[in-house]
Amino acid sequence: MSSSRSRGRKGFSTSSFDGAERRGEERRMRMREATLQNPLDAARAYEALFVPALFGQWAPKVANAAQIQPGQRVLDVASGTGVLAREVASRLGSTGSIAGLDPSPGMLEVAKQLTPTVEWREGVAESLTFPDQSFDAGGIEGQFTYLFSDTG
Repeated sequence: MSSSRSRGRKGFSTSSFDGAERRGEERRMRMREATLQNPLDAARAYEALFVPALFGQWAPKVANAAQIQPGQRVLDVASGTGVLAREVASRLGSTGSIAGLDPSPGMLEVAKQLTPTVEWREGVAESLTFPDQSFDAGGIEGQFTYLFSDTG
């Protein structure tokens, strides 16, 4: 070959390859930005559509069943946008506390915007970072099921 450009695999010049690689990296960066935005958009849609239609009605019933009282320390696992945590927080008074745990940064961002007084943490139930005996009651919030149990 008598070309001033070096040739890579299958006869492509390295400058062509570099340009394709650069475009690929730009595409990956755009996708990362979109991926970061999509969970937040999904969480906002969840809060706007699913909470009023499906989940909001259950939060008071679950809090009643759990016999949430002022002054308790409560953990809400898989909090989502915090529909149950908001209900519980309204019952705890100034001496109680609630922590919400969810693996989704988008859900947590919406939850923080709606109820900044809750201690929101990103994580999963399998690896809690709270010391033993930190809570009087705990709840697991799911799309269609709520489970509350007394841990005291």
